[in-house]
Amino acid sequence: MNEQIIRERQRTRWLILVSGLGVSLLTGLLVLSSLQPAQTDIPISGTAALQSLPRPLTGTVLTVAGASGPVVGQPAPDFTLKTLDGQTVTLSDLRGQPVVINFWASWCAPCRLEMPALQQAYEARRAEGLVILAVNLTAQDRLAEVKTFVEELDLTMPILLDESGAVSELYRLLGLPTSIFVDGNGVIQRIHLGPMVEAQITQFMAEILE
Repeated sequence: MNEQIIRERQRTRWLILVSGLGVSLLTGLLVLSSLQPAQTDIPISGTAALQSLPRPLTGTVLTVAGASGPVVGQPAPDFTLKTLDGQTVTLSDLRGQPVVINFWASWCAPCRLEMPALQQAYEARRAEGLVILAVNLTAQDRLAEVKTFVEELDLTMPILLDESGAVSELYRLLGLPTSIFVDGNGVIQRIHLGPMVEAQITQFMAEILE
């Protein structure tokens, strides 16, 4: 009888010990998981690929610091690129006109979501002198897919090809899409990282059209 009581007590102690270890382990896992940053599936492309930011990322205004990078309130870094139809565009040649520089890639899903609204704004405001330069990161894209993207969305704004990646490096891009709003004096008024909705595009363009 005494042996049976001893065995029962030993079993009880083991159960209590195992239960305690289980609770401690579960608590530890929960604490660790709470400390981990949320993971997002982000499409990337190329060796030095940029992140394609998930929608929505609205109201994000960044001043990107850097010796040669863009800074709000300072002149936009100049560049010259070829267009998809073989023309050449130099940013400084557009002085006197408000310019939106939109960096994009065909593999960037948020870029595809944003682009129709940009095209619509371009058609509506180009008579006021507005220029939108859609700069494709061709160094991280495929030209055939770029052409397909442009045809599918029926884009008529200038499509510039950053084939060497020099302009995206010059502008210190953190992700796609990125839009730079430049007034008629060539000064950056706003830097927006992430896709824009129609209301934002209208507001930001009004700032450089004034």
